[in-house]
Amino acid sequence: MNGMIKLLKVSSLVVLIAFFSIKGYCQEVIGLTENKVIKNQLEKYKSRKKSTESIDTLNIPFFDDFSTSNIFPDEELWEDRYAFINSSYPLEPLSIGVASLDAIDAEGNVYATDNDITPSDTLTSRPIDLSEFKGSGQPVTLSFWYQAGGKGELPEEKDTLLLEFFSPEDTAWTGSVWKAETWPADTFIQVILSIDDSLFQNGFKFRFRNYTSISINDVTQGKGALSNADQWHLDYIQLDNRSVEEHPKINDISFIEPLRSTLRNYESVPWSHIDNVITDERLDTIPVFIRNAYERLFPPDDSTAVTRQYYVKDLNDNSYFIEPYPDNGITEQFLNNSVIDRGDRFKPYYQQTEADAGLFEIAAYFRNTEHYKGNDTVKRIEKFLDYYAYDDGTAEYGFGISGESSRGALLAYRFKLYRTDTLRAIDFYFNKTRNNFNATKSFKICIWDNYKGSPGELIYPEDLELSPLSYPDSSKGLNEFTRYSFDSLLIVSDTIFVGWQQTTEEFLNVGYDINNANKKNILTNITGNWIPFNNSPYIEGSLMIRLICGTRQLTTSINSFDRAGGEFISLYPNPASEYINIQFPLSLNDSPVSVSIYDFFGKPVYISDEISPVINISGLKPGLYILRIAGLELDAINRKFIISR
Repeated sequence: MNGMIKLLKVSSLVVLIAFFSIKGYCQEVIGLTENKVIKNQLEKYKSRKKSTESIDTLNIPFFDDFSTSNIFPDEELWEDRYAFINSSYPLEPLSIGVASLDAIDAEGNVYATDNDITPSDTLTSRPIDLSEFKGSGQPVTLSFWYQAGGKGELPEEKDTLLLEFFSPEDTAWTGSVWKAETWPADTFIQVILSIDDSLFQNGFKFRFRNYTSISINDVTQGKGALSNADQWHLDYIQLDNRSVEEHPKINDISFIEPLRSTLRNYESVPWSHIDNVITDERLDTIPVFIRNAYERLFPPDDSTAVTRQYYVKDLNDNSYFIEPYPDNGITEQFLNNSVIDRGDRFKPYYQQTEADAGLFEIAAYFRNTEHYKGNDTVKRIEKFLDYYAYDDGTAEYGFGISGESSRGALLAYRFKLYRTDTLRAIDFYFNKTRNNFNATKSFKICIWDNYKGSPGELIYPEDLELSPLSYPDSSKGLNEFTRYSFDSLLIVSDTIFVGWQQTTEEFLNVGYDINNANKKNILTNITGNWIPFNNSPYIEGSLMIRLICGTRQLTTSINSFDRAGGEFISLYPNPASEYINIQFPLSLNDSPVSVSIYDFFGKPVYISDEISPVINISGLKPGLYILRIAGLELDAINRKFIISR
C-alpha cells in the first residue's frame, strides 16, 4: 500500500507531507493552496472608521504596536491593507499583535507562482508632516522591531524585507534605505534610523516591502497547491523626535499571546452538556504570557511591579463573577527585559441556564501600568452552543489521505461524550483549494463505536457499500463549516469515532488547527490496521470536524451575534442573495442610529439613518460585505455577510 497521510500547510507555514506506508517515511514539500487563515480571519474584519479621504496628514509622534487592530492595519495610520495583523504567527513579540508581510496578498492569494523574486506585501504609512523640524536641529527618528519566520517559514537568502522613504517634493520613493541582511530565526531585532533633514517635508511617508519566491513542486492533481512562505513580522513602530539613544527604551509591560480555552481538551461543548462536562474538563489555571520590556539597569531597579487581574462576564445577562480571583489582583515583580509565562489559579464555573447558548467574555488585564494601554488587556469569548469541537475555527494546515492505493482508506476521530444525546449532524471544515480542486472529490461519512480505544463496529452507515457519497461544499463562505445531516437522529453516548472512507486517491484538505493538540484522537487505517496518528513525528493539531448534538437546530450562530443594551442583534441569511434580515431589539427603534454596508475594500455601498428589518441587496455584486450599525448609545457593531448567487 502506498497511501499517504498528508499535512499541507495553508497559511504562513511550510508544507509538511507525512507519508505512511508499510515501512513509513516522510518528506518535506512546498505545496500550492490559497491561504485560508487570512481569508477565515476576515470573519472578524472591522469596517473602516471613516473614508480614507477624510483622514488628515499625521503629525509625530507616530506609534503602532498592532495590539488594537485586527486583520488589516489601522486605516488612520496606514494607507494599504496588504499586511496581515495577527497574534498567531510571531514568537515572543514586543506586544500582542504584529504586522506580517509574506507571500500572500490581502485576498489570500499567492503573489509569486514560480521561483522568481516577486514584489509582495507592503505596509505604507499615511502622509506625515515633518516640515516643522526643517532647520530646527531636532532629530526625527524611526525605530521598529522585525522577526523573520517566527512560527512560519524562514525566508530564503534571496527573499528580503526592506524599508523606503517618500519625498513629497520629488514625488518619488527614495529606494531602499534599509534592508534585512541577516536574520537569526525566532528573534525580534530592533532597527533605529535617523531621518535625513532633506526629508523634513509635509507629506513624508515610509513603507516596508518584502520580496518572495515560491518553488513549484508537483503541482498536478491533488498533490500541490499554493502555500505561503517567506514571512516577516513587524512590531512596535515609532516615529518621533527623540534621539537614537532614547529609542531602545521601550519601558512597556504587555500581553504577548491570546487567551486559550478554559477547557482541558475541547474548545467547545454543547451548552446542554455543560453540567456533566465541567468537573472533568475545567482547567484549574489559565496560562498568560507577558513581556516586561523595561530597560534592565541594576538592582534594585532591575525589576518592575505589575498587577494582573481577571474577570468572567456572562454575555447572556451581563453579570460578572470574579471569584475565585483575588479582588486586588495578583501583584508580582517581573525581571526587566524578560518574557514571563504564568499559570494563574482560574476556575470559572459554568452552569446550564435556559438560554440556548452559553456565552462568556474572559479577560486578563493589567491594573497599574503607565505606558501604552492598548496591549494591557487580552480577551476571549467562550462559546458553548450545540457541538463538540477540538478546533478553534482557524485552519493553519490541511489534512488528508492521498496517493496510490489510498482509495478505501479510513480516518477516524475520537470524541468523548459526557452524556447520552442524539447526534444530528457532522460539520466538516474544508480548506478552499486552487480552482476548487477538492469540490469534486467524494468520500463517505462513517461513525464507529469504541472498542478498546479504537474504532469498533459501524454505527453509521448500516451498509458502507451502499452509503451515499458526500462532497466538500465549495460554495461555503469564509470560516463556514459544511454540515452533513443524517436522515434520522442517532443515539450516541460515551466514546465514538467520526470520520470518512476515501473513495478516491485524492487529498480532501480538511482543516487542521495547530493551536490545539489532539493528534492522540486521530487514527488512520490504510493497510487494514488502525494506526494512531499520535505516533507520527508531525506537528500537533486538531481536525476541524465537529459533532452536532440535540434534537433541534439553533436558529442563530454565535458568529452572527452582537449585543445592544444587553440584547442580541443578528443578521440572516448568510450567505444572502436578494435580501438580508436584521433582528434587533425594539429599544433601538427610538434611538438615533446609522446603518452602513461596506464592500471588501471599505467603500460604502449603502447608508441609512435608521434600522430596517429588511435590506434589499439585489443590486450588489456577489462578494464579502460588512454591515455596520452605530449610534450614540450603542457601540459600533460590525457583521460580515456574503452575497452569493
